[in-house]
Amino acid sequence: RTTNGVSEEEKKNLRVHLLRLLHETDPKVATQTALLLGKIARIDYPIAWPELLGHLTSTIPQSLNLSPGERQIQINGMMALHQVVKELCSRRLIANRRHFQTIANDLLVFLSSIWVPLVANLTELIGAGGGKEEAKSEAMCLKLLRRVIQHSSFSDSSSPLVLSCLHHLQSSLTLRQKISTQQSQDNDTKQILEKTIVLKQKLIMNLQEAHPIPFLPLLP
Repeated sequence: RTTNGVSEEEKKNLRVHLLRLLHETDPKVATQTALLLGKIARIDYPIAWPELLGHLTSTIPQSLNLSPGERQIQINGMMALHQVVKELCSRRLIANRRHFQTIANDLLVFLSSIWVPLVANLTELIGAGGGKEEAKSEAMCLKLLRRVIQHSSFSDSSSPLVLSCLHHLQSSLTLRQKISTQQSQDNDTKQILEKTIVLKQKLIMNLQEAHPIPFLPLLP
């Protein structure tokens, strides 16, 4: 039996094809693929497509030393994951909200494992006048972190992770503001850096609003 004229076999083939398209180098194709994956996730995840998040996270390279093609795949994968998380966060049924809470901490751990070493490496690259593509990866990662944190409630056991995230945010924000004024950077790179600075400031505010307890040790 089919639903809306699309058989289960056709759905399966479509899912496989969409995941393959995340390896596309054309940004327009990658953007449309990410949007479509988000729409499908809203309906099919987790019942009809429980492996979706696992497939997406396995697609995203976590190494620091990536080729230009691998860096684009990383950006594409995080863009798709962002659209999926965005759609999942917009669902209003209590059961859906509860399910998101069960995956939120794993998402935060995964994203932190990419973002924390990326920040340290990116600071060095930008200081040498490079790091444009890495900055794009960081901007996408920051968007994802914001989305997950805004729609999650973490237990006390997650507080060290939130504190670690806050520590890296503060230190990288200070360095990035200094580096963004360097004359050696081209205009495109400077614009991306300014975007990451704004995202970092917003993320700190999100953390403080959604999870104030880890901030208590910082109070005078």
